[in-house]
Amino acid sequence: MEIFADDPIKKSLEHVVDLFNYAERPGSIILIEMKVKSMIRTGFDGFDIALDRIESGEPVIITGIAREWNYAEDQRWHTVLAYPNARFVDALQLVAALPQAYEEASQAQGARDELAICLGSIRFSELHMGILRHDVRYARSDESRREQWMQTAQKVFGHSAEGKSFEEMATIVEADDTATHLRGQLAGKFFQDICVDVEGTLLNAEGGIRSVEFVRSIQDMAKEEQRPITIMTGGKVSELNRQLRSLGLTWKIASKYDLAGAAVNLVLDDLPREDFQKEYNIGFDRYIQVGNVSD
Repeated sequence: MEIFADDPIKKSLEHVVDLFNYAERPGSIILIEMKVKSMIRTGFDGFDIALDRIESGEPVIITGIAREWNYAEDQRWHTVLAYPNARFVDALQLVAALPQAYEEASQAQGARDELAICLGSIRFSELHMGILRHDVRYARSDESRREQWMQTAQKVFGHSAEGKSFEEMATIVEADDTATHLRGQLAGKFFQDICVDVEGTLLNAEGGIRSVEFVRSIQDMAKEEQRPITIMTGGKVSELNRQLRSLGLTWKIASKYDLAGAAVNLVLDDLPREDFQKEYNIGFDRYIQVGNVSD
């Protein structure tokens, strides 16, 4: 196993790997808080390393010293764990939990969470759109930076960038409506998720969880049907993220507008079915109108 961590934690991970004779086995063990770009441990740079290696199919074990709800604020956490060959092990439980986690990751037990992977792609696009806007003026005057800029633009815009010149792409990036070029990425796709609305459904008027029983019923349904859970909102994901994590909810969050044109297995929302479909254009196999907790 390759170890991605910085000292002194790297030495501890090497000791654990040697303890189980995993040194010659395929895969990686990655410290989430590894300092690569941010130079501080709260940067969670290990997620980027995990994402670079996850497509190999080899076991990827991510480990860290923070609580899960801290990591859940970062979309990369959900994207990495969307792959069946990835597992998280608390750094304090590594000796006890690594053998089982490695075995499960080696066998790639479980299904891919396709929506989490797609949301990771959308967040990547949003992040790099800001970089493109910032660097466009430098790219105009520097050929080498222009090539790098175009490579990033192709990653962000995909097929829609094919055949376009630098100036054509720069015009799109500099336009006020660049968000429209990123919307609709999920249209036409079906996801196996149980999608739960926030305001009036999952949370009450005071911003607290509707009830422990309601959360548990969703968890039980997801476990029985082997489906991922997604919290969906018509508001800003960034504004809800910390609030939901502070309540102990670590499910991934999606904007209803990102889901427009897509379909999911089950929707739980306080809106009537027809109103939900008209407002958000999200398809579903099943729909449950949940009584509004403010009623």
